[in-house]
Amino acid sequence: MALQPPARPPRSQPLALSPVGRRLLLPLLALALAACPPSTKDTSFPDLDDDGWTILDGDCDDNDAGINPGMDEVCDEDDTDENCDDLADDSDPNVLESSQVLYYTDADGDGYGPEGVDGTLLCDPDADLVELTDDCDDDDPGVNPGAQEICDDDDNDEDCSGAADDDDSGVDSSTETTWNVDSDRDGYGDPETTTQACDASDSRVDDDSDCDDGDAAVNPGATEICDETDTDEDCNGLADEADPGLDPDSLVDWYVDSDGDGYGDPDQGSTSCDGPSGAVTDGTDCDDGDADVNPGMTELCDEDDVDEDCSGAADDADTGVDSGTFSTWYADSDGDGFGDAADSQDSCDQPSGYVDDDTDCDDSDAGVSPEGQEVCDEDGTDEDCDGMVDDDDSDVDASTFTTWYADLDADGYGDPDNSHDSCEMPSGYVIDNTDCDDTLTEVSPAEQEVCDEDRHDEDCDGLVNGEDDSVDTSTYHTFYLDTDGDGYGDASSSTAACDPPSGYSLDDTDCDDTRDDVNPGLVEVCDEDSTDEDCNGLADDDDPGVDASTFISYHADADADGYGDPDTSVGSCVAPSSLPDDYIEDGSDCDDTDASVNPGADEVCDELDTDEDCDGAADDDDSTVDSSTFSTFYVDADVDGYGDPDNSTDTCDTPEGTGHDYTDSSLADDCDDTRSDVNPGMTELCDADDTDEDCDGLADDDERAVDGGTDTSDYPPS
Repeated sequence: MALQPPARPPRSQPLALSPVGRRLLLPLLALALAACPPSTKDTSFPDLDDDGWTILDGDCDDNDAGINPGMDEVCDEDDTDENCDDLADDSDPNVLESSQVLYYTDADGDGYGPEGVDGTLLCDPDADLVELTDDCDDDDPGVNPGAQEICDDDDNDEDCSGAADDDDSGVDSSTETTWNVDSDRDGYGDPETTTQACDASDSRVDDDSDCDDGDAAVNPGATEICDETDTDEDCNGLADEADPGLDPDSLVDWYVDSDGDGYGDPDQGSTSCDGPSGAVTDGTDCDDGDADVNPGMTELCDEDDVDEDCSGAADDADTGVDSGTFSTWYADSDGDGFGDAADSQDSCDQPSGYVDDDTDCDDSDAGVSPEGQEVCDEDGTDEDCDGMVDDDDSDVDASTFTTWYADLDADGYGDPDNSHDSCEMPSGYVIDNTDCDDTLTEVSPAEQEVCDEDRHDEDCDGLVNGEDDSVDTSTYHTFYLDTDGDGYGDASSSTAACDPPSGYSLDDTDCDDTRDDVNPGLVEVCDEDSTDEDCNGLADDDDPGVDASTFISYHADADADGYGDPDTSVGSCVAPSSLPDDYIEDGSDCDDTDASVNPGADEVCDELDTDEDCDGAADDDDSTVDSSTFSTFYVDADVDGYGDPDNSTDTCDTPEGTGHDYTDSSLADDCDDTRSDVNPGMTELCDADDTDEDCDGLADDDERAVDGGTDTSDYPPS
């Protein structure tokens, strides 16, 4: 008799087997299945938790889809065997590392493992393991990252921050000591200024006896000395001579300085820290009644022969006299009171035959001196000794001047309106004043009147060109009649004169003097009359200089649709005989290879998206497209390849950007476009809702083609 599989337990009583039960039951189930005859029904054992594994496949808990041989073993509080290998959590060598936690040995029991040590991945740690690390001293439970930094003699880093005591900003201020600030770092603190810190330093001390913490020379350990500010250097409350501890070597000798020059009278002195009012420490003044006389002064020349430097000698008798105070004396040989600058002597007092003036330019002539009057003369004498003679001297007597006239054109004739008074004739000036145009060398009373465009009066007689009977007729010009007033004259009609008569021109190159739009100065242009506008003998296309902007463009019409190719053209005034017959003036064809494409065509739907009407838009992008060429597209909402016959749109191409898929009319027979498993391409299946999956109007048992594999029974036959 074959073994039967156990009856399926009701859903309210899940099937769960212990490891022992699994080992006993699995062989029996295998024998029972082997004894069953072949069947067309599904003979597999039930999979109660739908995880793809049955108890026959090794599922050790068929009531929990998270437990089967295909699962990863993970850490959990219940030591569950998720992969059914009879091992759980740390006992399972295949436990998932990402579910484990790093644990560290905590030697001092403060909840932190040592820093720099690799941890151990575990599910369930021993009692001496912890998750926290970075303990900088695992032998001391008072030292770890969670501890409070405090002041201590050993500078321990209690909070493992890398800084200890005062270097740690998080130190417990209640453990700090109060110190006196020592700003001048002399080892004595300010009694009025304190600070909190763990340790003393060069700026904070355990002393409050400094009476001036801004001066390192002042403190209880200093020696009292004499000074100008009566400073109490030793902080005993007494200063200078009032302090019995005063250093006697600091006492000063003082001398009365009546004249206040910094040098005292050697006969009036005393010794003390602070001198009497007006007293000084120097006692070398030789005249304490004169502040300009003392050993610090320099000997100077003066009328009273004063010994300014107290050397015992004065003025010229003192070799140290300041030579900068000497006077320079000059020889006056002609006795006119003015000295010779070339003959001088420096001293305090004036020598005989010398004066204090050095401005005589000729000490041999008493008539020449700075008091003389400069006049024009042939010898160029500097009568007033100012270093300048005649015209160079602004003080020269103007009554001795000569009048000279500018000759800018250097023709020997001067400009009567441009004159200069001076002793000597300036460069560019002459004595003559009859030139009527001093800018031109060809104009002067000595020249011949000639014809010229600028109408100069060459001979300075007051008449110009043809107005002057003496004009040279050989200088006449030939002028040509300019009837059209375009500046170009007719070579066949002329007259001779100095100046152009009204209506005449010097030019004789006009080829049509009746038209002002025809002359050599114009550009040849295309025109119907083939006019030679630039008078070069050639007109329109025959003239290589014709203005191309006046050309007419002729375009190739290869497809003979009456519209030319804009990119294939030639330009000329008139259509040349050499042009092919298929060239026309129109250039608007966007495809000259297709006669159905041109601006006169109708836009239609086509597979190539051709722009038939040449407006830059094709098919659906062209608002003028012929709607009779549209195709009908059906919405395929469930994207199963079959469209909804009741939801369509007419366009050239399949619509895009609408949020829907579309099909063409050949597949527009989906009976439920909300379900991708219902369409004419599907096979009818048995289902609780009697759905017509293949859209033939019949469902489930009414459909002869229903899939027989979709009927149901609880258990396969044995």
